[in-house]
Amino acid sequence: MLHKHRKWKLVTLGLLGVVWLGRGAVIEAQRPSATQPTIRPAAPAKAQSATPTPDETQSAILKADIARALQLLKDDQLETLIEDYYPVEAVRTLRKRKAIGNTASDLRRSKAILRRWEDRLTRSLSGRFEGNNDEAFAYPAPPSAAAPNAPSQPVQSAVTLPELPGYGDDLTVVLKAAIADLKAKQYETFLTHMLPVAEVVRLQEDQQLAFTASQFELHSELAPTMLADLETMLKGKLAITGDIASGELPGRSPGEKPRAVRLQRTGGSWRFFDQAAETREAIEQVKQRGSQMAADPAAFDPLLKFERIRDHWRLVELP
Repeated sequence: MLHKHRKWKLVTLGLLGVVWLGRGAVIEAQRPSATQPTIRPAAPAKAQSATPTPDETQSAILKADIARALQLLKDDQLETLIEDYYPVEAVRTLRKRKAIGNTASDLRRSKAILRRWEDRLTRSLSGRFEGNNDEAFAYPAPPSAAAPNAPSQPVQSAVTLPELPGYGDDLTVVLKAAIADLKAKQYETFLTHMLPVAEVVRLQEDQQLAFTASQFELHSELAPTMLADLETMLKGKLAITGDIASGELPGRSPGEKPRAVRLQRTGGSWRFFDQAAETREAIEQVKQRGSQMAADPAAFDPLLKFERIRDHWRLVELP
């Protein structure tokens, strides 16, 4: 069985993904979102053995499972989609908490995520498979060219952002309130009060706020990890310079370097630092990788990973 990737990676709460918006960590709202592609080293210029793939029977079954998952998505049968195609551990957790229905409802409100799912599943049908009869990677076919003159999403400037309630301008009170809401599992309240205003607006416009909050339930390590960081900040000291509070958090594992953390006071409340301007370079790099992937998808890690359980293939991690 494939090893699970750690859930702490940069996503725009989309997934949580999911949570610090400083350099220390970012909650990735996973937007269950997809792993950023990683370019593999170029293969040596010599004869290569054929890439292993599932046999003809299992490849056909895998393709049929992908087609069925896509049809369930199109037919709005999201409860069945979750039961049959979500990662095994995720389904067990949802069953235990009797949360499959709620998760399906949250997913229905996340139109952007549903569109991403449909696109990747559709392209996987005409892509290629690698692996073996127990675990396989689906390499979706390159996406079609974007429509000319397609409108781009403008970045909302700070001047036009609405005022949203926060926890206030007393940093100690803010940290205590954030901790209390996390412990009370008031995840949506926590997100709207602590994320940068621009990120909250984006999640609300994409109807992804509830879905992002649900990731705390789906990925049980998120809240405890964030609580530990907030409690460390509360016990320690943050240096306040104007509207920026900065400090360090210890590494999460032995030998890991301390992590920088910053909060920003905006609209009269302290929130996680909005590093949108600082991530523009990273966004450009992602765009470049996207162009490279369209030209040569084989140079990147697969977007979809499956494992076979008896005669059925299901996802190892969410796309």
